[in-house]
Amino acid sequence: MSSGGDVPMTDQTDDDPYEDEFDEEDEMNMYRVQGTLREWVTRDEVRRFIAKKFKEFLLTYVHPKNDQGEFEYVRLINEMVLANKCSLEIDYKQFIYIHPNIAIWLADAPQSVLEVMEEVAKNVVFDLHKNYRNIHQKIYVRISNLPVYDQIRNIRQIHLNTMIRIGGVVTRRSGVFPQLQQVKYDCNKCGTILGPFFQNSYTEVKVGSCPECQSKGPFTVNVEQTIYRNYQKLTLQESPGIVPAGRLPRYKEVILLNDLIDCARPGEEIVIFLHLPFAFHFILLFELD
Repeated sequence: MSSGGDVPMTDQTDDDPYEDEFDEEDEMNMYRVQGTLREWVTRDEVRRFIAKKFKEFLLTYVHPKNDQGEFEYVRLINEMVLANKCSLEIDYKQFIYIHPNIAIWLADAPQSVLEVMEEVAKNVVFDLHKNYRNIHQKIYVRISNLPVYDQIRNIRQIHLNTMIRIGGVVTRRSGVFPQLQQVKYDCNKCGTILGPFFQNSYTEVKVGSCPECQSKGPFTVNVEQTIYRNYQKLTLQESPGIVPAGRLPRYKEVILLNDLIDCARPGEEIVIFLHLPFAFHFILLFELD
Protein backbone atom coordinates (compact mmCIF):
# COMPACT_ATOMS: atom_id res chain seq x y z
CA MET A 1 0.00 0.00 0.00
CA SER A 2 1.30 3.44 -0.89
CA SER A 3 1.61 6.18 1.68
CA GLY A 4 1.45 9.93 1.29
CA GLY A 5 5.23 10.28 1.41
CA ASP A 6 6.07 7.38 -0.89
CA VAL A 7 5.30 8.39 -4.47
CA PRO A 8 5.16 5.43 -6.89
CA MET A 9 8.19 5.31 -9.15
CA THR A 10 7.75 5.37 -12.91
CA ASP A 11 10.38 5.24 -15.62
CA GLN A 12 11.55 8.59 -16.93
CA THR A 13 12.33 7.86 -20.55
CA ASP A 14 13.97 10.28 -22.94
CA ASP A 15 11.40 9.58 -25.64
CA ASP A 16 8.42 10.73 -23.56
CA PRO A 17 7.09 13.68 -25.59
CA TYR A 18 5.42 15.21 -22.53
CA GLU A 19 8.33 15.22 -20.09
CA ASP A 20 9.23 18.83 -19.36
CA GLU A 21 10.13 21.14 -16.51
CA PHE A 22 8.24 24.35 -15.71
CA ASP A 23 9.29 26.96 -13.19
CA GLU A 24 6.72 29.01 -11.27
CA GLU A 25 6.61 31.79 -13.86
CA ASP A 26 6.23 29.30 -16.71
CA GLU A 27 3.30 27.68 -14.92
CA MET A 28 1.57 31.01 -14.40
CA ASN A 29 2.00 31.78 -18.10
CA MET A 30 0.37 28.46 -19.01
CA TYR A 31 -2.84 29.59 -17.33
CA ARG A 32 -2.99 32.81 -19.37
CA VAL A 33 -4.93 31.60 -22.39
CA GLN A 34 -4.01 33.41 -25.60
CA GLY A 35 -6.46 33.22 -28.47
CA THR A 36 -9.25 30.67 -28.35
CA LEU A 37 -9.09 27.89 -25.77
CA ARG A 38 -9.31 25.12 -28.39
CA GLU A 39 -6.27 26.55 -30.18
CA TRP A 40 -4.43 27.13 -26.90
CA VAL A 41 -4.65 23.51 -25.71
CA THR A 42 -3.18 22.24 -28.99
CA ARG A 43 0.11 24.12 -28.44
CA ASP A 44 3.03 21.84 -27.60
CA GLU A 45 4.07 23.65 -24.43
CA VAL A 46 0.49 23.66 -23.11
CA ARG A 47 0.09 19.95 -23.85
CA ARG A 48 3.32 19.24 -21.95
CA PHE A 49 2.04 21.32 -19.04
CA ILE A 50 -1.30 19.48 -18.95
CA ALA A 51 0.55 16.16 -19.10
CA LYS A 52 2.84 17.10 -16.22
CA LYS A 53 -0.04 18.15 -13.98
CA PHE A 54 -2.20 15.16 -14.84
CA LYS A 55 0.66 12.73 -14.20
CA GLU A 56 1.23 14.32 -10.79
CA PHE A 57 -2.49 13.99 -10.09
CA LEU A 58 -2.56 10.30 -11.00
CA LEU A 59 0.47 9.45 -8.89
CA THR A 60 -0.09 11.63 -5.83
CA TYR A 61 -3.81 12.32 -5.31
CA VAL A 62 -5.04 11.15 -1.91
CA HIS A 63 -8.77 11.07 -1.15
CA PRO A 64 -9.55 13.36 1.83
CA LYS A 65 -11.47 10.55 3.55
CA ASN A 66 -8.59 8.10 3.20
CA ASP A 67 -6.91 8.10 6.61
CA GLN A 68 -4.17 5.73 5.45
CA GLY A 69 -2.82 8.15 2.84
CA GLU A 70 -3.31 5.69 -0.03
CA PHE A 71 -2.87 7.13 -3.51
CA GLU A 72 -6.36 7.01 -5.01
CA TYR A 73 -5.55 6.57 -8.69
CA VAL A 74 -2.63 4.23 -8.16
CA ARG A 75 -5.16 2.02 -6.36
CA LEU A 76 -7.69 2.40 -9.19
CA ILE A 77 -5.01 1.58 -11.77
CA ASN A 78 -4.10 -1.57 -9.85
CA GLU A 79 -7.78 -2.56 -9.69
CA MET A 80 -8.19 -1.86 -13.42
CA VAL A 81 -5.23 -4.09 -14.26
CA LEU A 82 -6.46 -6.81 -11.91
CA ALA A 83 -9.83 -6.77 -13.71
CA ASN A 84 -8.09 -6.80 -17.12
CA LYS A 85 -9.80 -3.56 -18.19
CA CYS A 86 -8.53 -0.59 -20.18
CA SER A 87 -10.70 2.28 -18.89
CA LEU A 88 -9.54 4.51 -16.03
CA GLU A 89 -12.31 6.55 -14.42
CA ILE A 90 -11.37 10.08 -13.33
CA ASP A 91 -13.66 11.89 -10.89
CA TYR A 92 -14.15 15.39 -12.30
CA LYS A 93 -14.84 16.93 -8.88
CA GLN A 94 -11.58 15.53 -7.51
CA PHE A 95 -9.66 16.80 -10.52
CA ILE A 96 -11.18 20.29 -10.48
CA TYR A 97 -10.35 20.61 -6.78
CA ILE A 98 -6.64 20.04 -7.52
CA HIS A 99 -6.36 21.61 -11.00
CA PRO A 100 -9.37 23.92 -11.55
CA ASN A 101 -8.04 25.59 -14.71
CA ILE A 102 -7.17 22.36 -16.50
CA ALA A 103 -10.50 20.84 -15.44
CA ILE A 104 -12.31 23.76 -17.08
CA TRP A 105 -10.20 23.27 -20.21
CA LEU A 106 -11.22 19.61 -20.16
CA ALA A 107 -14.91 20.52 -20.06
CA ASP A 108 -14.66 23.20 -22.75
CA ALA A 109 -12.12 21.56 -25.10
CA PRO A 110 -12.33 17.85 -24.26
CA GLN A 111 -10.99 16.38 -27.48
CA SER A 112 -7.47 17.83 -27.25
CA VAL A 113 -7.17 17.59 -23.46
CA LEU A 114 -8.39 13.99 -23.33
CA GLU A 115 -5.86 13.05 -25.99
CA VAL A 116 -3.05 14.20 -23.69
CA MET A 117 -4.62 12.64 -20.60
CA GLU A 118 -4.99 9.25 -22.28
CA GLU A 119 -1.38 9.29 -23.44
CA VAL A 120 -0.25 10.10 -19.89
CA ALA A 121 -2.53 7.44 -18.39
CA LYS A 122 -1.15 4.87 -20.81
CA ASN A 123 2.45 5.71 -19.88
CA VAL A 124 1.71 5.63 -16.15
CA VAL A 125 -0.12 2.29 -16.36
CA PHE A 126 2.59 0.69 -18.47
CA ASP A 127 5.30 2.03 -16.15
CA LEU A 128 3.58 0.60 -13.08
CA HIS A 129 2.69 -2.68 -14.83
CA LYS A 130 5.38 -3.45 -17.39
CA ASN A 131 3.68 -6.35 -19.14
CA TYR A 132 0.20 -4.83 -19.40
CA ARG A 133 1.03 -3.36 -22.81
CA ASN A 134 0.97 -6.95 -24.09
CA ILE A 135 -2.72 -7.15 -23.13
CA HIS A 136 -3.99 -3.65 -23.98
CA GLN A 137 -2.32 -1.18 -26.32
CA LYS A 138 -4.41 1.82 -25.20
CA ILE A 139 -5.81 3.14 -21.93
CA TYR A 140 -9.02 5.19 -22.05
CA VAL A 141 -9.71 8.02 -19.62
CA ARG A 142 -13.40 8.12 -18.64
CA ILE A 143 -14.72 11.23 -16.89
CA SER A 144 -17.35 10.89 -14.16
CA ASN A 145 -19.14 13.17 -11.70
CA LEU A 146 -19.47 16.16 -14.02
CA PRO A 147 -21.42 18.66 -11.90
CA VAL A 148 -23.74 20.12 -14.58
CA TYR A 149 -26.66 17.97 -15.78
CA ASP A 150 -28.26 18.87 -19.14
CA GLN A 151 -31.56 17.70 -20.58
CA ILE A 152 -31.58 16.06 -24.01
CA ARG A 153 -34.10 18.61 -25.32
CA ASN A 154 -31.84 21.48 -24.23
CA ILE A 155 -28.79 20.42 -26.26
CA ARG A 156 -27.93 23.15 -28.74
CA GLN A 157 -25.12 24.27 -31.02
CA ILE A 158 -23.33 25.84 -28.03
CA HIS A 159 -22.70 22.33 -26.67
CA LEU A 160 -20.71 21.22 -29.72
CA ASN A 161 -17.09 20.33 -28.86
CA THR A 162 -17.79 20.49 -25.12
CA MET A 163 -18.31 17.85 -22.46
CA ILE A 164 -21.82 17.41 -21.11
CA ARG A 165 -23.76 15.08 -18.85
CA ILE A 166 -27.18 13.79 -19.90
CA GLY A 167 -29.45 10.94 -18.94
CA GLY A 168 -32.30 8.93 -20.38
CA VAL A 169 -33.67 5.52 -21.27
CA VAL A 170 -32.00 3.31 -23.86
CA THR A 171 -34.70 2.50 -26.42
CA ARG A 172 -32.63 0.88 -29.15
CA ARG A 173 -29.23 -0.74 -29.54
CA SER A 174 -27.63 -1.66 -32.84
CA GLY A 175 -25.42 -4.61 -33.57
CA VAL A 176 -21.64 -4.33 -33.41
CA PHE A 177 -20.05 -3.12 -36.64
CA PRO A 178 -16.42 -2.75 -37.73
CA GLN A 179 -15.14 0.80 -38.13
CA LEU A 180 -11.93 1.80 -39.87
CA GLN A 181 -9.25 2.93 -37.44
CA GLN A 182 -5.97 2.60 -39.34
CA VAL A 183 -6.49 2.11 -43.06
CA LYS A 184 -4.22 1.26 -45.99
CA TYR A 185 -5.16 1.52 -49.65
CA ASP A 186 -4.02 -0.28 -52.80
CA CYS A 187 -3.48 1.81 -55.92
CA ASN A 188 -5.33 -0.05 -58.67
CA LYS A 189 -3.02 1.43 -61.32
CA CYS A 190 0.44 0.48 -60.00
CA GLY A 191 -0.30 -1.76 -57.00
CA THR A 192 1.47 0.47 -54.43
CA ILE A 193 0.19 0.18 -50.86
CA LEU A 194 -0.61 3.63 -49.47
CA GLY A 195 -0.77 4.49 -45.78
CA PRO A 196 -1.36 3.89 -43.01
CA PHE A 197 -3.96 6.64 -42.68
CA PHE A 198 -5.45 7.16 -39.23
CA GLN A 199 -9.21 7.46 -39.34
CA ASN A 200 -10.93 9.42 -36.59
CA SER A 201 -14.59 8.93 -35.83
CA TYR A 202 -16.07 11.81 -37.77
CA THR A 203 -13.83 12.48 -40.77
CA GLU A 204 -13.49 10.13 -43.72
CA VAL A 205 -9.94 9.57 -44.94
CA LYS A 206 -9.59 10.20 -48.68
CA VAL A 207 -6.49 9.62 -50.79
CA GLY A 208 -5.68 12.43 -53.20
CA SER A 209 -3.16 10.75 -55.48
CA CYS A 210 -0.65 7.92 -55.55
CA PRO A 211 2.90 9.12 -54.75
CA GLU A 212 4.38 6.47 -57.07
CA CYS A 213 2.39 6.81 -60.30
CA GLN A 214 0.63 10.13 -59.56
CA SER A 215 -2.70 8.48 -60.37
CA LYS A 216 -5.82 9.94 -58.75
CA GLY A 217 -7.36 6.50 -58.37
CA PRO A 218 -9.22 4.33 -58.10
CA PHE A 219 -8.00 3.11 -54.70
CA THR A 220 -9.15 -0.01 -52.87
CA VAL A 221 -9.01 -0.63 -49.11
CA ASN A 222 -6.32 -3.19 -48.29
CA VAL A 223 -8.40 -5.43 -46.03
CA GLU A 224 -5.48 -7.51 -44.74
CA GLN A 225 -3.43 -4.55 -43.47
CA THR A 226 -6.30 -2.33 -42.31
CA ILE A 227 -7.07 -2.18 -38.57
CA TYR A 228 -10.69 -1.98 -37.43
CA ARG A 229 -12.39 -1.25 -34.13
CA ASN A 230 -15.84 -2.07 -32.76
CA TYR A 231 -18.66 0.41 -33.27
CA GLN A 232 -22.22 0.45 -31.92
CA LYS A 233 -25.13 2.89 -31.72
CA LEU A 234 -27.58 3.50 -28.90
CA THR A 235 -30.74 5.57 -29.02
CA LEU A 236 -31.13 7.50 -25.77
CA GLN A 237 -34.59 8.92 -25.08
CA GLU A 238 -35.74 11.33 -22.40
CA SER A 239 -37.02 9.67 -19.25
CA PRO A 240 -40.85 9.74 -19.07
CA GLY A 241 -40.85 11.70 -15.82
CA ILE A 242 -39.13 14.78 -17.28
CA VAL A 243 -41.07 15.14 -20.56
CA PRO A 244 -43.30 18.26 -20.41
CA ALA A 245 -47.03 17.59 -20.60
CA GLY A 246 -48.29 17.34 -24.15
CA ARG A 247 -44.79 16.96 -25.64
CA LEU A 248 -43.16 14.00 -27.33
CA PRO A 249 -39.94 12.69 -25.75
CA ARG A 250 -36.74 13.79 -27.48
CA TYR A 251 -33.91 11.39 -28.25
CA LYS A 252 -30.26 11.36 -29.31
CA GLU A 253 -28.11 8.76 -30.97
CA VAL A 254 -25.00 7.83 -29.00
CA ILE A 255 -21.98 6.08 -30.49
CA LEU A 256 -20.18 3.43 -28.45
CA LEU A 257 -16.57 2.59 -29.24
CA ASN A 258 -13.90 0.20 -27.99
CA ASP A 259 -14.58 -1.31 -24.55
CA LEU A 260 -17.95 0.44 -24.16
CA ILE A 261 -19.62 -1.93 -26.61
CA ASP A 262 -22.71 -3.61 -25.07
CA CYS A 263 -22.37 -1.52 -21.90
CA ALA A 264 -26.11 -0.79 -21.78
CA ARG A 265 -29.24 -2.59 -22.91
CA PRO A 266 -32.64 -1.34 -24.13
CA GLY A 267 -34.90 -0.46 -21.22
CA GLU A 268 -32.08 0.63 -18.91
CA GLU A 269 -31.99 4.19 -17.62
CA ILE A 270 -28.47 5.55 -17.72
CA VAL A 271 -26.47 8.72 -17.14
CA ILE A 272 -23.69 9.41 -19.62
CA PHE A 273 -20.81 11.84 -19.82
CA LEU A 274 -19.96 12.68 -23.41
CA HIS A 275 -18.43 15.25 -25.68
CA LEU A 276 -20.00 16.42 -28.89
CA PRO A 277 -17.59 16.89 -31.79
CA PHE A 278 -19.52 17.98 -34.86
CA ALA A 279 -22.67 15.86 -35.20
CA PHE A 280 -21.51 12.74 -33.41
CA HIS A 281 -21.98 11.72 -29.80
CA PHE A 282 -19.37 9.74 -27.91
CA ILE A 283 -19.89 8.11 -24.55
CA LEU A 284 -17.02 8.64 -22.15
CA LEU A 285 -18.61 6.87 -19.23
CA PHE A 286 -22.06 5.67 -18.32
CA GLU A 287 -23.74 4.91 -15.02
CA LEU A 288 -26.94 2.99 -14.39
CA ASP A 289 -29.45 5.04 -12.43
